[in-house]
Amino acid sequence: MKNLLLLVILITGCSKDIAGKNNNGNECSAYFAFNQSSSQAFYYFTSVEIDEVSIATTDIVAAFKGDVCVGARQWDTVQCGGGICDLPVMGYDSFDPEGTVGYMQSGETPTFKIYDISEGVIYDATTTSEIPSYENSITAVITDPLKATISSISNCE
Repeated sequence: MKNLLLLVILITGCSKDIAGKNNNGNECSAYFAFNQSSSQAFYYFTSVEIDEVSIATTDIVAAFKGDVCVGARQWDTVQCGGGICDLPVMGYDSFDPEGTVGYMQSGETPTFKIYDISEGVIYDATTTSEIPSYENSITAVITDPLKATISSISNCE
């Protein structure tokens, strides 16, 4: 039964760990929901920070194309290989066009957000590294930290 639950969590891309309310009291779990796609890329960030402090293991890092969430991961580096988590980024899937409408296409670059669950705040996040554009099956390792600042707050409305 545990394996079935894990499979369901992986397929939907959203888990109970992503549930929570933002600082306006709005439910945020739907904001980070995304559909699995057969077209995927993986972005690895060696460090993720809010105001120069590493994020908590309960926090969420997500990728977006505009206002469409195309991937999210709870950032528990203890559970990730080698202490570096991958962020799966979903692309448009011609086998599931309705489920992946608005998803990444070759040559586009995702944007990133950090959801501080303890504070109920979503931050826009950037890095000084150039983010490789999306291509199916790429693996990109970003060595500069993905950083959010207090001034980059957004809502999950």
